[in-house]
Amino acid sequence: MDPPDRTHGENGLASDPKDLIVGTIRPPSWLERIPAPAWLFVGLAVFDAAYRIWQGPFLGRDDFSLSNAASFILSVVAGAATVLLPAAVLVGRRRNGLAESRLLQGAVALAAAELVGLVGRDVVDLVAGPSSLELETPAGMSDFVARVAVIQIPVLLLRIFGLARIGLGLRAISAPSRPPARIVLVIVAGSFAATLLGLGWSIQTFQAQAAAYPLLLTYNLLVVALGLVVFGLWAWIASVAARRESPAWRWMVLGSLAIVLALGLAHLGSILAFIQGGTENAQTILTWFGLAASAVDTLGAVFLVVGFARGLETNRPGESEAPPDAASDSGPIGRPAGT
Repeated sequence: MDPPDRTHGENGLASDPKDLIVGTIRPPSWLERIPAPAWLFVGLAVFDAAYRIWQGPFLGRDDFSLSNAASFILSVVAGAATVLLPAAVLVGRRRNGLAESRLLQGAVALAAAELVGLVGRDVVDLVAGPSSLELETPAGMSDFVARVAVIQIPVLLLRIFGLARIGLGLRAISAPSRPPARIVLVIVAGSFAATLLGLGWSIQTFQAQAAAYPLLLTYNLLVVALGLVVFGLWAWIASVAARRESPAWRWMVLGSLAIVLALGLAHLGSILAFIQGGTENAQTILTWFGLAASAVDTLGAVFLVVGFARGLETNRPGESEAPPDAASDSGPIGRPAGT
């Protein structure tokens, strides 16, 4: 008599012996959608978060407070989300050719700006050594400006380049389908007015330092000018996305508008603190407006990651999205032809 067949279950159906072997479990299907180059930016995002945590723990310090801890956590999330932008573009690719190449280039530039700003100061101190000059002296102030400028100016230029490429990429994906909502115009206009007033107050403060430290005044004015360009580019991206209509485009509108609003909130807090100067309310206003701006900015970064990962559809009248195997003028996203 033949021995019983142990490969059959109770219902008489044959079972695969490999199902009983540990290590044959397949990964979730959503992992298969992530292209290999995207994992580089996932790793960099983990590095960004770990570096911030290593650099700035508040526990055990005299200045620990719930507001400081919340601000720190928000900075960790916002930084990691910014570095994840290129991975989101790769995940949500729709074979839009040159447009998506621009989006990827812009996202990489923003991620690079985040990482340069994160590690730049430590790299400068490692290469040039910590400054031994007194900040109150002209030589010490010049050394300080040089050390800060060599980090912050490239960061601002990278952001400007990245935002310009993203804006051009978004414009090329689809034609406008509607006028922007009134709330978009109100947020942009209000944030721009608060930013101008805040920068005007800052310039007055800079002028008080002009006689003793002219180099510092020049540097501050340059940062103000570049900061206005960054604000204008974010507002432009918000207006471009607001004229398109689809769920993915709504994420882009929310993300870019949130960042515009965060910039306005930060400057509004500075204005109110200046009005309350000399009172105990000034520091409270700065703390809570800064925390609100950080929270809104973090939400904006997360919304942008979601929007890019969903993929942005075309909505040109009579034009459908290119099929997956269609030829592109730049090749598959992540491997642009000629780059």
